[in-house]
Amino acid sequence: MVLTGILVPVLLAVGLGMYARAGGHLEYAVVGGVVFSLLFELMSKVASNVAFMRSQESLDLLIANGVRRSEYMVGTFAAFLVLSLPAVVITPLASSAILGFSGTLNFFAVLLSILVGAVTFMSLGVLIGTASKTLEQASSLASMAAVVLVALGAVAIPAELLPAWLVHLGYVNPAYYIADALRSALFHDRLDLAAVSISGGMAVVSIACAVSSMRWALRDA
Repeated sequence: MVLTGILVPVLLAVGLGMYARAGGHLEYAVVGGVVFSLLFELMSKVASNVAFMRSQESLDLLIANGVRRSEYMVGTFAAFLVLSLPAVVITPLASSAILGFSGTLNFFAVLLSILVGAVTFMSLGVLIGTASKTLEQASSLASMAAVVLVALGAVAIPAELLPAWLVHLGYVNPAYYIADALRSALFHDRLDLAAVSISGGMAVVSIACAVSSMRWALRDA
């Protein structure tokens, strides 16, 4: 699964980069691959994990052993964030190397952007997992959501190449702001405070929704 989380995003970035090279938009292709990697490694896998635990009644076992809802959320998020690190690191490095593209990196801004994006996407994964009746349904919904989030707005393709209605829809897409923050951090050596702030707000909302969606299964001890 780690290889899938790396190979597919890199191929996506390289494929888009072949067309973006002429217009000078390679950074969109690379960041689009990184965002897709985050979505696949975090949102999709968390959704599948939650759906699987529901189907096996493992959540009831956690409750019976006194595990708090907050502890479950923190533990799940931390575990999947660590597991996603190889894909998150290799995807931009491999894509940039293949496309022959480089920029000036701001490490702190990259770390902050990825952290905010990770929390948002994993929270969305919890929502999908709790809304799904089966593991297969959760996997399918998460995969569809990943494609939609990458497609809405200037995530992997610059705004000037998209129809106006799609650009406007991107303004309600958390992946759009995370991609914006990552482009600034990875290639322009700066922290896009506006994009990170909006992403942070969306992360807070998504966490609140995720916690509420699990109220039926996990209760504070």
